[in-house]
Amino acid sequence: MPDDLRDISDKVTLFTSLDVLEHIWGDKKFLSDLLHLAPKGADILITVPALKPLWSPHDISCHHFRRNEKTSFKLFGMGCQLRVEWLGFSMYVCIPS
Repeated sequence: MPDDLRDISDKVTLFTSLDVLEHIWGDKKFLSDLLHLAPKGADILITVPALKPLWSPHDISCHHFRRNEKTSFKLFGMGCQLRVEWLGFSMYVCIPS
């Protein structure tokens, strides 16, 4: 977690992690640190690549460690003490048929 983020974190009401977690080997520590940093009542918007069957050489070239499934990602978030308010797919129209 960047140190300079700690200086402003108490003023932030929305944190975003847009296609970041899949690049971090210690994603649970990263998310736990973010939750600790966020003030009470702040929201966190997270996007990650989904659907393990779509794993491809593209993921490897982008240095991804994982793709996620809804259930396992929800359990991961809850394990980090994250209250999951909504979980769904946003780019499903891009899935090849």
